[in-house]
Amino acid sequence: MTSKKPSGGVKPDLIKNIAAYVATGILGAAVTYGITELNRLPSRALTILPAGIHLIEGPNVSCDDTEFIAARVNAYVDPEVKIPPCGALLSKTQVAELVEGLQAARQFYQSERINFFQSAKSKLAAVAKNPPQSDRELREATQAAIADLRFISANVPTDLNGRALLQWAQARVDLVLADVGAEFHRIDAILNGLRGEGAQRSRHTELFFVATNASDVEFYISTSCVLRHDDRVARIVLEKVDRDDILSGALVYVPVLPGRGKLMKYTPRDEKQIVPLLSATKIQLVCTLANGKTIKTKEFDPTPFFATETTYATH
Repeated sequence: MTSKKPSGGVKPDLIKNIAAYVATGILGAAVTYGITELNRLPSRALTILPAGIHLIEGPNVSCDDTEFIAARVNAYVDPEVKIPPCGALLSKTQVAELVEGLQAARQFYQSERINFFQSAKSKLAAVAKNPPQSDRELREATQAAIADLRFISANVPTDLNGRALLQWAQARVDLVLADVGAEFHRIDAILNGLRGEGAQRSRHTELFFVATNASDVEFYISTSCVLRHDDRVARIVLEKVDRDDILSGALVYVPVLPGRGKLMKYTPRDEKQIVPLLSATKIQLVCTLANGKTIKTKEFDPTPFFATETTYATH
């Protein structure tokens, strides 16, 4: 007797094939998901490389000197000397403007202040060497010698005889010449400092790194990082990503979007901290991510990355 084959059921081999395809699909999706998540790990997807260290050196002007310019120099000159912030590194533009103003003030001091008093001093010396015989003539000669000095001549004592008046005028002229001469030499000292002479110097460091995010998600990196060498660290602050300024005082973390070549600019919180680190042979950037983990550069020698600029006056 011949047996009949099932007519409406699913063949066992087909069921096995479908199960195998499903299992393969699930496994493939799981592997793909795993690889995707693995590639999203910051340790694999986020890299930061050193790109440059910009050292800017130049003069600064002390607060005492800016007060001197405001109170003593600008009281006499027109136009006034443009005064920059005190105690800070001056830009090339600020240096050029200050040099121009002080040189004009120096010429004014020489032609409009010192020359007049030196001339009066010489005239008074001539009167003292060959004084007129009468007291009236001696008073007149003394007053004529200081006639170009408006403030002094307008305040001549009326109760002095000729010889006493001559001595008074000589003392006043010598006193003013000493004061004006001291101010003139102080202007010269400030100008010399702007040319790089003396101790009034400042330095500003800008550190550039390139970040690459090879994943399809953004990472949040702290705006405050450290530069490290052994147990010595210097805190640095993120100022700019590409062309976008970063308000580090208001932001704790900033996103690093997917993509290559994100230029990150850092500056130190304290220049004194970073100077010894830049003299080391191996340093490392260390930043914190929003998830609490850290991202580090490989240790690198900073020397090949140095680019130095100065803002000192050249004339």
